[in-house]
Amino acid sequence: MKKRHEPYTDVHFALIYELGRSVISGETKKADIQREVALKDIDKTTAGYFIHIHQQLLKGKIYKRAMSAAAYSFYLKKIYEDYGEGQLALALKALREHLVYRPNKEVHKVCCFFENQLPDDLSGEGFADEQAVYKEGRQIIITHILRERNRKVVELAKRLHYERDPLMRCECCDFSYTDVYGAHGSGFIEAHHNIPISELTMELEIKPGEFSMLCANCHRMIHKRNPWLSVDELRIIIKGGKSASMIH
Repeated sequence: MKKRHEPYTDVHFALIYELGRSVISGETKKADIQREVALKDIDKTTAGYFIHIHQQLLKGKIYKRAMSAAAYSFYLKKIYEDYGEGQLALALKALREHLVYRPNKEVHKVCCFFENQLPDDLSGEGFADEQAVYKEGRQIIITHILRERNRKVVELAKRLHYERDPLMRCECCDFSYTDVYGAHGSGFIEAHHNIPISELTMELEIKPGEFSMLCANCHRMIHKRNPWLSVDELRIIIKGGKSASMIH
């Protein structure tokens, strides 16, 4: 079979992804997928590489073969939808380590884009127009484990919240670290990006106004299930259940 020259599309990625899931779960053997990929005009060697990368992403382990930025975008989005944030964080760990071995500017942008959607405890992480836009995914010199998140937009979002509310109260439950911990808690708050990964596009543009400022408890409660709760939904839960003071 001749190797195709046309780029693969999401239709091809979806087929290989589902075949990969079947192989990884043990339902199908790698040898059994060759006929199916051939019928869909997919090179069997390429399909094999994709399935291997799929396995390594789920394990969080480094690998040497590569995929296109479009393929990574599809796979990371599906991994999040199928397995949740913890598995996405593991896949991004594998991808960052792969990029140390095999740097690629466009794939790096995809990695940065998805890292920006994870809560701070999973991704690692304080005066302008709120509609200002900052580009994510700036190319850097890779020296060790690749990890970049443009903190400008998060810091700006927190600064804007401070200007509106110096006590930096949680936008769900009104908890203030300053009220409880005094100077030690002053200025502390977590930034939650309100747009779920499943609804994002690869625009690579994040606006400060897209963040909500939350205490650690509310932030974890929002991310406790997939799909996420919205800030408004968690407010309703708090009002209908325990008082804000009782959930801390």
